Amino acid sequence: MAFAQFLVMSSVWGVELKEAELTTVKNIVERDEGSGAQQAKTNDKIQEKSKVTTAAASMAELTFTDSSITRMGANTLFSFQSKERL
Repeated sequence: MAFAQFLVMSSVWGVELKEAELTTVKNIVERDEGSGAQQAKTNDKIQEKSKVTTAAASMAELTFTDSSITRMGANTLFSFQSKERL
């Protein structure tokens, strides 16, 4: 339900989101920009097409430039492309 609302709101605004910031990182969270996974840290910038993964008992929160938020629970893989969000 929240995802559907986000798509409608982004479509209305016509915003291409190409970057997010990791605003919360708990336990094992990794980011991969195409050159191999690295430990993620709070305030890391995540570019489109990059991947963020969480391990067991871990979580992450990404805040996009339009102030939308994505929360990831344990054992999750997240990636985005700006045009897919419109």
